[in-house]
Amino acid sequence: MPEPVANDCQHTSLELKQVLSALDQLPEAQRHPIILIALREMSYTEAARTLGVPLGTFMSRLGRGREALRKFMHGIATGKAAAPKRKESGR
Repeated sequence: MPEPVANDCQHTSLELKQVLSALDQLPEAQRHPIILIALREMSYTEAARTLGVPLGTFMSRLGRGREALRKFMHGIATGKAAAPKRKESGR
């Protein structure tokens, strides 16, 4: 009988791959804020300064990126997944 932990690890690994795939398809202007906050653990102010944008612009891009990821992950859960549309503009 398989260990439940192994199943949990496989599920987590699959979910991580799905999130990374969706993240890769976000526009750069939305992807970078998520990476700086989630992976580099920067403060919002520090991340905005790193990207050279006002804090309000940074927060807007971060919010749009997070929302796109949530919709993608919800689509996976309901079987209606479509990767976020990648576009190169900041908005």
